[in-house]
Amino acid sequence: MSSSGERSEWLARLRGKREVRVRVKPRGKKAAILSYDEEGDRFTISVRAAPEAGRANAELEAYLGRLLDAEVRVTRGKKSPRKTLSVRARTPPLHH
Repeated sequence: MSSSGERSEWLARLRGKREVRVRVKPRGKKAAILSYDEEGDRFTISVRAAPEAGRANAELEAYLGRLLDAEVRVTRGKKSPRKTLSVRARTPPLHH
């Protein structure tokens, strides 16, 4: 099990990226960052959804989007557990 210090470090590492490589574990107990492999520069993330009809990808995008307050999209590996995601900061609405 990871410590809260490790999770904070992983989150800080995620926040500095525009592209994130992940390995997804569908059908997990909850959406969570499980580990980080420094050599492969890849996060392992669990999601609750099954890998059917894009549900696991959608949950992954939403989970990381909330964590990072960003727009997150799977750009490679849509049908694979190994994925590359793009991360773009959300732009605040313009007020006139």
